[in-house]
Amino acid sequence: MKKIINRGFWSGALAGMMAALLIATAIPVMASSGSRTIDITYNNIKIALDGQQITPRDGQGNIVEPFIYEGTTYLPLRAIANALGLSVEWDGATQTVKLGTGVASGDWSRDNPAPIGTRINVDMSSRTVSDNWKGSMFIGQVLRGEEAEREFNQSLVGTNRVGENQEIILFKIYIDTASDSGREWSAGSTQFFTGFSGYNDRLALASYGVPRDGEGYVWRAYIVDKSDTQPKLAFQTTVVTNAWFKLY
Repeated sequence: MKKIINRGFWSGALAGMMAALLIATAIPVMASSGSRTIDITYNNIKIALDGQQITPRDGQGNIVEPFIYEGTTYLPLRAIANALGLSVEWDGATQTVKLGTGVASGDWSRDNPAPIGTRINVDMSSRTVSDNWKGSMFIGQVLRGEEAEREFNQSLVGTNRVGENQEIILFKIYIDTASDSGREWSAGSTQFFTGFSGYNDRLALASYGVPRDGEGYVWRAYIVDKSDTQPKLAFQTTVVTNAWFKLY
């Protein structure tokens, strides 16, 4: 794979850091079972990946705060894995956390979009030369409400067409271009993305113009109903059938 920016996203150093984090987190769990009361310290710990702050959330979208226990800082595994493009699955039968690269070629659809952090291969080779792109992509971070609005005002030029019962949903799409792709990814290709509500209606864009190309990602923003708990994103639905992503 060749990155659109030399971000070092899968560098050995980063992989080593991730491995060390997982080992530090897993040892107490693997070494014992049952429950006990422990003293932990919360100190408004922040997480940043390549200078970009990450808001750690659980599988339901609730913010989860890192903490310190006996001198070791513990970070929410799902939030870190999603930021690194790893899929996370909990196997209750074997009490195992399963991590994967998240690369998928299969059955993601409008009714079964891929979880945040799941990387999907995309092939548009059948298109014209100008659109002849192939590679992979995943959703790395999703913000909503006031948090999204603050970041939106810093990162994008946008619109005030947000209704009383609506809010902005803002997210990063990480994109890699394949080595045998006919062309490089460009931010202009965000025209191929379409946002959908949980009711399968098209979402209105909250930004205009071309979002800034970041370090291997682009921002995208839509307007959603505050009551919509299952918005999703699709990429080039007329050519690619499996590129559906959860935004929750």
